[in-house]
Amino acid sequence: MVVKFFNPYGAATWYATEYDPETGNFFGYVDLGDRRFAELGYFSLEELESIKLPGGLGIERDIHFGYDHTLADVMKKRL
Repeated sequence: MVVKFFNPYGAATWYATEYDPETGNFFGYVDLGDRRFAELGYFSLEELESIKLPGGLGIERDIHFGYDHTLADVMKKRL
């Protein structure tokens, strides 16, 4: 199962495959807009929630992104 977060004003996308509620950290694939520098790693929910964008928006969870994707799918072709 993969959960997708995205920046509605930019190209940044976070794909989470694991979440640790004790630390608030996700593990997944992060693409900040240039696939050459995309990487696997940890990122925090607190950090995502702290990002403030124009118009009062923040980083959004893509509720239409199905749970049938794998991390390999995401890394092969950015969905």
